[in-house]
Amino acid sequence: MRNSFIIIKEVTSADTVYMYDLFEYPIDEALAQRLVRSFRARMKKRDSLVLGIFSVTEDRLAGVIEAYDLQDDGSLSIGYRVCPSMRKKGYGSAAVQLFCEWLLAHGVNLITASAKTTNTASCRILAKSGFAKIREERGHIIFNKYQ
Repeated sequence: MRNSFIIIKEVTSADTVYMYDLFEYPIDEALAQRLVRSFRARMKKRDSLVLGIFSVTEDRLAGVIEAYDLQDDGSLSIGYRVCPSMRKKGYGSAAVQLFCEWLLAHGVNLITASAKTTNTASCRILAKSGFAKIREERGHIIFNKYQ
């Protein structure tokens, strides 16, 4: 999946150099490699689809986006994380919009996402991407996007 701003594709071991920036806490090379193996294993088992968000202009990993909890009725959940150094540049919005378009075009009819009530940036991204606020639950806002 791609547009003029981002590419959403599989994360490889070559991308681990950028995974150090993916979390607010430090991770080492060994943990970064385990994360990449975990992403692949989860995709093989069809538990989830974890892909990298790559900047076209900076040619680097900007974050990850995931689809998980696929149900027989065509619904699933998504989650995403943008590297702190890449936030407030539009990568989260672009990734959520592109990924959801792709999911809806491939048979998904309901996408659920959640954000902490204190995470106003993520709430804005989801609203901007066509998600509707459904409810608040244990410090999170639950959003849905329908086909």
